[in-house]
Amino acid sequence: MITVGVGMVVFGAIVFALVIAVGLFALRQHNRMFPKSWDRTGWEPRGTAGWFATKFTWLSGGRG
Repeated sequence: MITVGVGMVVFGAIVFALVIAVGLFALRQHNRMFPKSWDRTGWEPRGTAGWFATKFTWLSGGRG
């Protein structure tokens, strides 16, 4: 039978709380940096460019 000391339980609870706190902090910072969405560059993946312009840009290494 394995017994765990009170110190290890407290240490585990502190580590768990820190992991949750860091995750919440990261989400909060992300929401402050990007308030509208994940991408603020304004680039639309399906813009108004036609098929040829999109493929030409893609083949030339652009973001089309």
